[in-house]
Amino acid sequence: MSIHYLSYDQRKTLEKMYAANVKIGSIAATLGVNQVTIYRELKRGGTGVLDANGRMAYSAMLGQTTVNENFRRRGNRTVAQTVGSDGADAAQLRLGTKE
Repeated sequence: MSIHYLSYDQRKTLEKMYAANVKIGSIAATLGVNQVTIYRELKRGGTGVLDANGRMAYSAMLGQTTVNENFRRRGNRTVAQTVGSDGADAAQLRLGTKE
């Protein structure tokens, strides 16, 4: 499974198609992503107001801003977070005594 994030241009396309009341499946096919990705993106860039179609409005700029903030907040992960909850294994990996 690979992780794929929408580009800003893809978000703008999503915004236009969603405002034009295009079905989620068609938007996903156009952008080459899964429908779940579209639903997550709509949640991420939701403006909190209803659009002309009676659905939550979507803003590509808000979606991009949210992604950028999440990346910035994520920061570096420690060895303990990537290995597991066993602190001894993490300490051994940091010291180079465990393979």
